[in-house]
Amino acid sequence: MAVEWTITIEGKNEFGDICRKAVRIDKSWERLLTAALA
Repeated sequence: MAVEWTITIEGKNEFGDICRKAVRIDKSWERLLTAALA
């Protein structure tokens, strides 16, 4: 089973246009638990 996060950063430029950037992060539960216990 995996855990997935999507982080979206949004803002307006000097012309009033909306700029958006999304980053997706996914990890398995095993990798998260191993990192937490280390």
